[in-house]
Amino acid sequence: MTNTKGEYTSGGYSTYTSVFTAPKDGYYFFHLFFQTYNRADTDAAIYKGGILICMADSTSDGWHNAGCSAITWLDEGDEISVKVIAGGADFYNGERGRATGFTGFLLR
Repeated sequence: MTNTKGEYTSGGYSTYTSVFTAPKDGYYFFHLFFQTYNRADTDAAIYKGGILICMADSTSDGWHNAGCSAITWLDEGDEISVKVIAGGADFYNGERGRATGFTGFLLR
């Protein structure tokens, strides 16, 4: 489900809804990371079916990196989403690679 230049290395992630839907039961690892620069504190989080499972926080003073990771059991059809829950900083993607992203994989 990792987005690499528009290609997806496994199924489940929708670019239309920005939601990952588990294709099968199992333990999954997810990671959210971002870099910001602005004058606003920014919080972003990973949600499982609308319930927060990890949150990353970036402060408002200059350049900041933040991230969080979670391991969770998903039943087939469970949904994972990422949302900005506070702030409004500019997310930076950089010219030499992504500084903001969301990834995950089935652990087994």
